[in-house]
Amino acid sequence: MTLELRPPRHEDETALRGIHAQMLEENFEFLLAEGEDWGAVLEQVARESRGVDLPSGRVRADFLVAEVDGVIVGRTSIRYALTDFLREVGGHIGYAVAPPFRRRGHATEILRQSLARLAQAGVERALVTCDDDNLGSIRTIERCGGVLEDVRDVGGTVPKRRYWIDVGTQGHPRVIGDSTDPLVRAVLTSLNSLDPYDLEPGSPGGTPEDEYMSEAEDIALHLRTHRVISVDDVDAIWQHWFSQPLTEQVDTDRAERFVEELNAIKI
Repeated sequence: MTLELRPPRHEDETALRGIHAQMLEENFEFLLAEGEDWGAVLEQVARESRGVDLPSGRVRADFLVAEVDGVIVGRTSIRYALTDFLREVGGHIGYAVAPPFRRRGHATEILRQSLARLAQAGVERALVTCDDDNLGSIRTIERCGGVLEDVRDVGGTVPKRRYWIDVGTQGHPRVIGDSTDPLVRAVLTSLNSLDPYDLEPGSPGGTPEDEYMSEAEDIALHLRTHRVISVDDVDAIWQHWFSQPLTEQVDTDRAERFVEELNAIKI
C-alpha cells in the first residue's frame, strides 16, 4: 500500500464530489473550492497552488488528493503561511479521510507527507488544529510529533486544540514513532502481532510498521514504571487512544495472552 498526494484531475470529479457529499453529513467540507463547473474548480486549485490572483485573506496553498492503489481515500490542504484566522483556527494543514477508508493509517501518512512538503518549502514549525473531541485527529497529530500549545474557544460548539510540530529543515518531519528504545520496540512487536484492528502493520498492503507506536510507548512507560501491567491498565491506555478499551476490540483470552507476553518481556 503506497499513499500518494497529487493534485485533483478532471476525471476525479465524480469521486471527489461523492466524498464531499458524504462528509457534509459530518459538517465537514471536503472540497474547498466551490462551483458547479469542475474546470473552474481545478483552475482555482491551480491558482492557489501558484499563489497568484488570491482573494483577500487567502494564502498560497496546495489542495491535494490522497490516492491509494488508484482509489481516492482522502485529501489535504497545505497552507504555506498563516493569516490571523489560520493561526487561531485552521493551521498550516487541514486533512481528511473519507469514512470508508478510516482506521487504516491513511490520516497519519497524509499528515506526514504534508509536513514534509512544508519542510521542503522552508516552514520549520507547523500549526495543526483539531476539535477537542476528535480523538482520531488527536491521535494522528500526536503520533506525528504534535505538541499541544492550548485549547481555545473559537466561538463554535467545540473548542479547538492547537498543536505545533517541528518539521525540521530536511523535508522529514519529526515523528514520535521513530523510537529506538528496545522496550518500546519489543512492545510494538507484540502489538503488531496482536493487530487488534487488522491493519497488518509493515506488510505490503498494510499500514506503516509503527501504526501502534503511540500505544507501544505508553505501555512501555507503564512497564518501566510499575514493572508489571494488567489487562485493566492496557484497557485504560487503549481508551485514551481509541476511545474504547482493548477488550471491546479483542476477546478476553487474546487480551490476557497479550498481557502475559508483555509481562514476559525482559529488557
